[in-house]
Amino acid sequence: MRRFLKTLEKDFNTIKIDEKVSVNLEAAEFLKKNPKDTIIMENIRESDM
Repeated sequence: MRRFLKTLEKDFNTIKIDEKVSVNLEAAEFLKKNPKDTIIMENIRESDM
């Protein structure tokens, strides 16, 4: 997985979000504002992972 993420960061415009975001509201807003970018969200509130 780490190798895959490094490849994404190297080859594509990647936005990394470290702050807590809500999967229902804030995550959707980030995706809507940046439809062509790869967005990596590190800390999603409702996530069980």
